[in-house]
Amino acid sequence: IYDEPLIMSPSMHFYCFLGSSLITRRLDMKSTTVVRGIRFAFIGYVILMQLFLAYVRIRAKLNNDQTPIVISNPLSAMVNSQLKDQDMVKNIASSFLSTESTVMAYDLQRANSMNGSLLFNLAIMWFFHFKLKQSQPIIIQTLQGMLTLAYNPLFQVYIMGRNLERPFKNSPSQPTLPTEGDEAAASTTELQEEEAALEAGATNDKGDDDDDNEEEEEDDEEEADDDSDDSDSDDDEDSDEEDESDEEE
Repeated sequence: IYDEPLIMSPSMHFYCFLGSSLITRRLDMKSTTVVRGIRFAFIGYVILMQLFLAYVRIRAKLNNDQTPIVISNPLSAMVNSQLKDQDMVKNIASSFLSTESTVMAYDLQRANSMNGSLLFNLAIMWFFHFKLKQSQPIIIQTLQGMLTLAYNPLFQVYIMGRNLERPFKNSPSQPTLPTEGDEAAASTTELQEEEAALEAGATNDKGDDDDDNEEEEEDDEEEADDDSDDSDSDDDEDSDEEDESDEEE
């Protein structure tokens, strides 16, 4: 029986970014002591990751789990959805898009992939810090790296002792920790919806007021036209009376 993997909530990334922003505001980023401390923290994170990956490689080789597994390419699911009734073609495509491996080889492959990503991030942080003189990306990478490590499947297997199925799955139906972030995100969404509703109501009220103003302007124009017609008729009557008086004379 396999354990369900722990999946990190998306809100945790936001909280991590927010926390790093608050830290950078409180720190004097121009101080050489602060910058040196940030560098040491990042170097400590890199060393910790290298020690963890070395430990995973040693433990994987000592366990020597030769249980066969099938690693499917992400394109195989797309191909299978397109080829619903063509079983033979589906099987041929699956055979080309899937590879057989073992648990030990799969874990070693994941460890090597993590090491490559770590070295790539190290190069990017070097560019941001030494070329662009930015220290905030190093803080964000250190905090997010430690948080991501705690939810990494290899960490759950070799440090927490959980029995996870290979290849590792990331299902949205699986439990996430913690749940307070989800509640906070839900409350924030509700507040945003209420504000949007209030803005929509205010827009509708403004539109109704504009319609009323337009109707009043039309009424005023009609009254002005009526007044002008009445004045024209009065002028005609006066002119007729003058003509009659002239004729009588």
